[in-house]
Amino acid sequence: MSLALRIFAVAALAFSAALARVGSTQAQVEVPKPVPAQREDQTVTIVVTGDVGINSNNQPVDPGGGYKNGFHAWADTTAEIASDINGNLNFLNLETVVTHRNDLEADTKGQSGPFNFRMHPEGLRHSGR
Repeated sequence: MSLALRIFAVAALAFSAALARVGSTQAQVEVPKPVPAQREDQTVTIVVTGDVGINSNNQPVDPGGGYKNGFHAWADTTAEIASDINGNLNFLNLETVVTHRNDLEADTKGQSGPFNFRMHPEGLRHSGR
């Protein structure tokens, strides 16, 4: 056993023993009770979206945007829905692989017509804004 590991083991044992002594003396420490936050507005808005992917099947990834019926910059892909993604918590079901690579071969997954979606990491960053 290395010297560093032995020192760590001794320190861990000493710390455990000290904790056991503190617990056995039952020191009475006044622990404040939690106080609920006081807010006038108790509403929490949760937005859930599904099947998000900003690139069509078997399209290249691009840091500037996605391909769906032509090329669209990231801001254009969410311009019409941005005002709806306004919750305190926003969730999305990301139905795509996030990669910067265009050299990945499509996986047939044993199917005659499989879907192979990919999105550039910049698209994910844009989605989180």
